[in-house]
Amino acid sequence: MQNFHYLCRRINNKQQLFVMKKLFSLIVGAVLATISLNAKPYKVAIGIVAGLQEGVGLKVNPIERLTLLEELSYDFVPTAPVAYSGIIDHFNVAYQHKPISGQGIDFSWYAGGGMSIGYVDAFNVGKIGFNAVGGIEANMSNAPIAFTFDFRPGYALLFDATGYANTFDWSLTLGVRYTIPK
Repeated sequence: MQNFHYLCRRINNKQQLFVMKKLFSLIVGAVLATISLNAKPYKVAIGIVAGLQEGVGLKVNPIERLTLLEELSYDFVPTAPVAYSGIIDHFNVAYQHKPISGQGIDFSWYAGGGMSIGYVDAFNVGKIGFNAVGGIEANMSNAPIAFTFDFRPGYALLFDATGYANTFDWSLTLGVRYTIPK
């Protein structure tokens, strides 16, 4: 906890401080909620994501081990040479594998890729990007809730009528979703 407060004092940007506090709150909530629960399989989950992108999402598992994820979010990308923020729509397809089950929680990992498209408000330009996605999920049993943590590195083009700029695009997100059982 002392390291978290030290880190927060070192951050000058209020938006970054707000994101850090949200991430910390989600991690603590996820750990506390996972105590003594059993996992249930699901086909559809709806919920929120927070981190460097904050928004709502829909996750669908149409067949076993295939995950489709659609999210509409406000993204903050602090990377050089072009740092930006804006409203972005993300679509990802991933392979999901469940290697660890039992004790009330079903842990799984997933990996795949996708694309994003949206509007970057700082420059009044559009954005299109391609990314990889990889993460872990904890699915609860006695509560219809799933928690996710993922990393999404990628490549983005920011464009307007006069030209474009390309940039490395990445995101760390935590998600909490309400699951609809099979």
